[in-house]
Amino acid sequence: MTSRAAALQYAVDPDVIKARSQFSGSDSSIHRRKIAFKESLLKRDASCIFTNTPPQFCEGTHIIAFHKGDEWFDLIVKNRPAPNEDKSTLTTVDGRRNGMLVGLEVHAVTESREVAVLQTPNPVLGVNDIPPRHNRALPDDIKYPDEQRYTLQWLHGDSPEVLARIPNNSDATFKKRTHLQKPSPMLLHYNYGAAAVKWWGHGASHLGISNRPTMPRPSAPVPAATGPTRTKRTATGQLNTSLQKRAGNVVGSGSGAQDGEAARDKELMDPDEIVMFFWSRNPAALERRKREAEDQTREQEERASRMEQWRESVIAI
Repeated sequence: MTSRAAALQYAVDPDVIKARSQFSGSDSSIHRRKIAFKESLLKRDASCIFTNTPPQFCEGTHIIAFHKGDEWFDLIVKNRPAPNEDKSTLTTVDGRRNGMLVGLEVHAVTESREVAVLQTPNPVLGVNDIPPRHNRALPDDIKYPDEQRYTLQWLHGDSPEVLARIPNNSDATFKKRTHLQKPSPMLLHYNYGAAAVKWWGHGASHLGISNRPTMPRPSAPVPAATGPTRTKRTATGQLNTSLQKRAGNVVGSGSGAQDGEAARDKELMDPDEIVMFFWSRNPAALERRKREAEDQTREQEERASRMEQWRESVIAI
C-alpha cells in the first residue's frame, strides 16, 4: 500500500461528517439553548470581552458554529494534538470553552468571520509578535489575562467607521475572581484558519469530491431519538441521497460530466470543511483512527469467536 493510500485509508471525509452532525430543532428549544449558553459564559465573562458592552446587549458566540453539531466538534478536538491544553473539558459545542460573550455588533462580524480571534502565545507566535493591543478603560471587576492574549483582528472590511466601533487588535478581558477556563486556544486556531481560508484561500476546487473518489466513507448509523430539543439528520437514506447528488456523474464522460464537475466544485467545501480536511490528516490523527479501526476489528473478531464457541457448545448438547 502506498503512503498516499495509507493516509486515505484513515482519512475523514467532511461530506459524511457534515451530513451526520448537523442538527435542527424547534425555535423554542434553540432559544433555550442560547439562553443557557449565555448564562454559562456570564460566569466567566462580565460583559463583551472585546468592547465592554454591558451584558444586556451581548450574546454568546460559538467558536465552532452551533449548527456544526457535536460530532463535528468532537472530531476537531480528537484530531489535533494539544499537549498544553486540557481537552477533557471540550465535550460539546455548547460548552463554555467553545464560546465568548460579545456585543451584538461583535457577534455579527464574528459570525461572518470578518474578524477572528488570535490566541497567543502559541507554537508559532508570542504575545509580542503581533501588534500591540488597543487599550481601553476597564471596570474594576475585569482584567486582561496574565502572559497571554486573545486578540480580535479584522480580516475583512476594516473601514474607519467600523474600526471606530470595534477597534482592531482589541484584547479580551475576563472576570478577575474566577478560575473558570478561558476559550480554547485549539478551537480558536481552527476558527482563525477557517476565516483565513474564507478571505484569502484559493484552489478549494482541487479538494472537490471528484478529486477524492477513493476516500472511504464511513457508514452513518441512525442513533436513538434524542428528544425534541435536537434532532440529528443522520438517516442513511438522507446521507446517501445527499452524497449521490453531490457526486453526480463523476465517472461519466463528455462535456455534461465536465460541466457538472465544475458546478459542484464551486460549492463542495466551505472553509470549515477545508480546514477539517487538512486538520484530520496530521500524523497523530491518522494514527488515532488507525488504532480505533484495529480495535473495532479485534472486537468484531472476538465477538465472532465467542458466537462460534457458543454454537459449537449448543450442537454438542
